[in-house]
Amino acid sequence: MLFYRCIHFLLFCSFFPLCDAAETGFLAPDTSTAVSDDGTVQLVWASSGDRVSYEVRRSSGPGFEGSTLVYEGRDTATFVSGLPEGEHYFKVRSKVEGGAYRDWPDKAFVLTVEYIDGRLVAVLMSAGFVTFVAIVGTIIWGHRNTERLA
Repeated sequence: MLFYRCIHFLLFCSFFPLCDAAETGFLAPDTSTAVSDDGTVQLVWASSGDRVSYEVRRSSGPGFEGSTLVYEGRDTATFVSGLPEGEHYFKVRSKVEGGAYRDWPDKAFVLTVEYIDGRLVAVLMSAGFVTFVAIVGTIIWGHRNTERLA
């Protein structure tokens, strides 16, 4: 049982590298930019002390019109996935327990999501299809030749 758990953990770590520096955005105290090729980002911000809650919002424009809530709670990090291609702006603000949220910071963390080029995807899928057909053809041809020898 322990062996299978170790294998599962190793597979998880190899397929989900969540701690890559290029995917981590530091919202506070230093705002910056980053590029994601898979539509994910791990946002990290500095703690403002004990009994503090945070609100993180995402917008598709720098003016933050129509922003959506990404995270609300006491943690100082969150993982966001499923982002469409384009620029995404993130801001975080805090509030002390029982108080009101502070004002939004002037600057935002900017994440640019750029997926793989569609033409490259078509080429790779075509190569995969040709490989699949070649393997299936080889299996069928080998099976027929084996039946003739028997």
